[in-house]
Amino acid sequence: MTIKMRVLIVDDDPCVRVLVSEIVKPHSSFIECSENGLEAITEVSKNHYDLIFMDIEMPKLNGIAASKVIKQKNPDIMIVANTSLPPEDIRMHCRDGLFDDCIQKQKGSKHYSSQLLLSLVLHQSR
Repeated sequence: MTIKMRVLIVDDDPCVRVLVSEIVKPHSSFIECSENGLEAITEVSKNHYDLIFMDIEMPKLNGIAASKVIKQKNPDIMIVANTSLPPEDIRMHCRDGLFDDCIQKQKGSKHYSSQLLLSLVLHQSR
């Protein structure tokens, strides 16, 4: 039996929000999107989420700063960095426990879709 999760997608690019939503929709019971880190913090304070896909470079508040605030209040929430930055630039934050995984954005790539779905499966097995 597959458990459907509550997912928050945080990205300033509307195309990425739609793409990620479409990929994870069959495996999610609830999907919400935010455009920046400030909106994400507000959303997490109002609703429970099992998994957050977090962009890093966003206006108002970046993904690293937003994730720090979210993890302070919800240390068990899984946050996956979903970024166009090179993986080596974000891996340090994975080792520090800020991000549970890091996915490099590759619009239109089957590998990108597979990475997003793998994050869902890994969260379900936690």
